Amino acid sequence: PTDNHGVFNVLEKDLRYSTTLSNGNKKISFTSGSTGWSGTKLGLYRSHGKAYAEFKVNQAFSFVSGDGITVFVANDSNDSVSAGGGTGSAKLEAAYNAVDGSIYDGTSSQGTGTTWNTVNAVIGVYIDFDNGKGWFSKDGTVQTVNGTPNVETGANPHFTFTANTALTVGAGGVHYGTNGIVTLQNYAGEWATTPTSYTAFSTKAEGEA
Repeated sequence: PTDNHGVFNVLEKDLRYSTTLSNGNKKISFTSGSTGWSGTKLGLYRSHGKAYAEFKVNQAFSFVSGDGITVFVANDSNDSVSAGGGTGSAKLEAAYNAVDGSIYDGTSSQGTGTTWNTVNAVIGVYIDFDNGKGWFSKDGTVQTVNGTPNVETGANPHFTFTANTALTVGAGGVHYGTNGIVTLQNYAGEWATTPTSYTAFSTKAEGEA
């Protein structure tokens, strides 16, 4: 194979709260009945070019809190297992939280976007590695939290980082109430949006960058 696409990393998932992976490690379920938050990164990182990934909500959380479901960006040292949502998202490179819509840049909240704790909501993550910028979208709309964003021109990113840093994406959630379920969509054939010049988290895309 010459174009392997990233999936959730089974070696990093949180074993304490019985987080389960299925569908070729593309679907993550946050089992109910425990007390805690956990997250899982993709097993593939990129550091060049422009990358895009999507996460689709299959089952929403019943637990009403800022850390219900979180889509995040992480480097290889970020602890995605215990970072949590809400203010804990500052432990990650960036995060977009479902229930309260807050977007974090790895330091603090950048503002509030659209909430997305609903079935079939699709969260997109755009990362421009060569310019050190990134954005989140909900159902194809890049969120406006700190000025009008533009993923093609690089205007008003939701988070910044040192260019060409190796990063990946992931999803996290709590284990209270009804368990949430999220599916990774990591290639153009399954994306709800096809962004210009952005490619998947894959070995081919990274190698060609």
